[in-house]
Amino acid sequence: MKNSQEILANIRRIRIQRGISQAEIASQLNMGASNYRKMESGTSPLSLDRFIEICHYFKISHYDLLDHAIDHQEVAVIKANMLHYQKAMIDLKRNEEQLWSTIHKLLKIVNPKDNDQAFQVVYSK
Repeated sequence: MKNSQEILANIRRIRIQRGISQAEIASQLNMGASNYRKMESGTSPLSLDRFIEICHYFKISHYDLLDHAIDHQEVAVIKANMLHYQKAMIDLKRNEEQLWSTIHKLLKIVNPKDNDQAFQVVYSK
């Protein structure tokens, strides 16, 4: 992700587009206007809590505020990785189901009379 200056620029852009002064938003966020100015200019850090408060104030999702500050190539890589991991999770689940099926079959061979009870003991662990 690109630097926090771009996130702060997005906050400023949205604030100006909506015709909101720094003093107005500072008041709504329960902070002094000078502290807000410092935060928006980047001379004071933007905390995660403050970031969330700003998103709520603007009635936008955090993704919307970050959207222009995210490198879209990086997003594509992240989405590809997520897809890869989702497929891996599906494969793991399938393998787990096959393993439990095999265990159940083995239990029937070992003790055909008590296989359901034995399976419940093994499966619950």
